[in-house]
Amino acid sequence: MVSNLLISRKKMEKSYLGDRTKEKSRELLRYFIRGNLILSTEKPENHSVLHLPGPESREVIEVYDKLGIPRSNVTGIEKIPDFAAQALSATPGMKVECALLEEYVGRQKKIAQSIISLDFDKEFSQQMSRLVNEICSKETAGSFVLHLAVTRQREKAKRQMFFLEPVAAAMGKLRKHEDILRLRGLWGQFQKLVWKYDNGHMKAAMSMGFTMNLLNSIKEGRGEAPADGISLMESSLSKKLPGISGAAIARYAKILAAAVSASKTGTAKEIRAFAGYQYVSATATGMIGGIALVENRGRMKHSYDVLLGTVELGENGQVLRIADAARFLKLADEISSATASEQMRMFEWALEPREKLGSSGKGALKPARDMTAIGRKFKLGTGAKEALKVACLQNPDALPLDEALEFLKQGETIGAIMEVFPATNEKALRKLWNEHLRGERKKNGDEGNGFTALDAPASEEDVDSLKRHFENR
Repeated sequence: MVSNLLISRKKMEKSYLGDRTKEKSRELLRYFIRGNLILSTEKPENHSVLHLPGPESREVIEVYDKLGIPRSNVTGIEKIPDFAAQALSATPGMKVECALLEEYVGRQKKIAQSIISLDFDKEFSQQMSRLVNEICSKETAGSFVLHLAVTRQREKAKRQMFFLEPVAAAMGKLRKHEDILRLRGLWGQFQKLVWKYDNGHMKAAMSMGFTMNLLNSIKEGRGEAPADGISLMESSLSKKLPGISGAAIARYAKILAAAVSASKTGTAKEIRAFAGYQYVSATATGMIGGIALVENRGRMKHSYDVLLGTVELGENGQVLRIADAARFLKLADEISSATASEQMRMFEWALEPREKLGSSGKGALKPARDMTAIGRKFKLGTGAKEALKVACLQNPDALPLDEALEFLKQGETIGAIMEVFPATNEKALRKLWNEHLRGERKKNGDEGNGFTALDAPASEEDVDSLKRHFENR
């Protein structure tokens, strides 16, 4: 009871009623559902919803009511009894179940809702990733929308690695595809990201990390072929094709495991569209979200089924024999190639700039006069330091002016700063620097013109020097 009261108090302090950026995120969700799901059927009553309503149940009013989805088709999961009652009172006709989401999903053999919206008031985690995967593995709708929103905090080293592992994996694959990246106009972005990632610049890569984790959670198969089955398959391939390398056999074993999983559980997923967003709420909470249109039993499921036609399976998915080794290898290569193509699409979505919905600071963040490259420069109010850091993440190619000023004081040039951080507001930086110089001259009684190196062209040494600063941050 005490625990529930503490949770209730915390949630009431974080009420999103009247929060304009939260409203924008719901508007984005509504447009995504209408454009990618409902327009294809033109029958909103054919769709149903599973979501986390909260006590105010604003998502029902601002999204599903406006889309024409009957409230009888909307199911809300709320763990606190008082909030469940308030949600039902706010939106009569909706189904509300008082339970933990993990418990509710665990009890379901199948999930039939075509819209899943999970707006959490906590950080993305491995547990959340597993939950998303379980929902997707139980989803029976041919096409469905999955929406996930989480808080965005300053991450510790261990959690940074959780975010960045899928980015590293994607970059490892894509380094081999320079021609494809050039063709799609992504090579410059890719190089910039690689430099930031390799040199410890986590801001852009962390944003990518959330997207890659979410999309990988959707696509990941839960089941896999038993280890003894994989071993039998490996020995079968080795005997039929003695020239094949151990690494290649291991790769094909992995593909076969995914094939068995897709065949037995129907978890093959194809992501058809994706949209990302971020904002700072009225409670100074940084939020990051992703919305995906997911297709069930698509092209990859068909490919897996065809692949399994070349394999004789025993009970529990054990691989007894490769019926046609040459055809198996050809199909496995095709699936591997298709998987790389999917990875490319996911990487492209992760590279796309998130829609920035702004900030509803309500006193926690007070706009100052000077404009910066990241939007507004904020004066800190109580508890707003983290929110400011989140706001600064909105444009990773811009250097906040206070940091840029510090580098100028250390002898760096504007040219070097603009080379490394091209989106920095150069005009505002010059103004800030001139004000600093005037203050220094007034203090020292010096009428000189300041540092002549300020406008010098950026040399390689300048840029390298500035990069080293950031490597050691």
